[in-house]
Amino acid sequence: MTLSAVRRHLPWIAAAAAWVVPAAGWARPNVDRTGGHAAATVGAAGCLPGKAPCARDDAADLAPGRTKLGFGFGAELGFRWKYVLLGAAYDFGMLRPDYDVVNGPDYTYAYQHGVYALVRPILPLWRIDLGLDLAPGFSRQTFRNEAKQKEFSQGFSMRVGPVATIFLTRRFFLGARVSFLVNAHTRTCRDDGNLRTCSRDGGDYLAGVHQVLFGIVIGGTFL
Repeated sequence: MTLSAVRRHLPWIAAAAAWVVPAAGWARPNVDRTGGHAAATVGAAGCLPGKAPCARDDAADLAPGRTKLGFGFGAELGFRWKYVLLGAAYDFGMLRPDYDVVNGPDYTYAYQHGVYALVRPILPLWRIDLGLDLAPGFSRQTFRNEAKQKEFSQGFSMRVGPVATIFLTRRFFLGARVSFLVNAHTRTCRDDGNLRTCSRDGGDYLAGVHQVLFGIVIGGTFL
């Protein structure tokens, strides 16, 4: 190849080099995915209709209202391989029942605790991880009123939802998740301190709903 030919092709060679060099850097990020895994989620929790609705306008003892968003938190600990995470997870989601009770104390707050056996298949792309939670577990949901009385339901729960994170350093990552907490609680109970009544069909209870928890994920790998 003559010198003039090299000069003619030099712009193309430079463009190809500018493409190949960053691509090589993207192909081998300096991250350590394998090892212990710890992460926390901070965000919000919302109500999803289940055995009980998230809004009412026809109940005899409730004025029209709905169950609103509240604070959400989650934590998880496990072991990470490149394509899968196995571990344990805990979720806590608060709800804000906004109903006026006819001839009775109003509801003040609600919450759900859940513990799960976490299985997360993961697709790693450069520094990014795309995961899908498939986590069976147990949850307990409680609605409380001004008189300290409560409605509650508990039983099997399934956590399903997408998770996306990006490694900002070799082991530290930041991301987001949306988890659908599907509750298969067989009955809902009302406890006023002296008497407990339960129903399997939901009745006029507020408890017995599903939940969605979403927020920012902060975590890392170790060991």
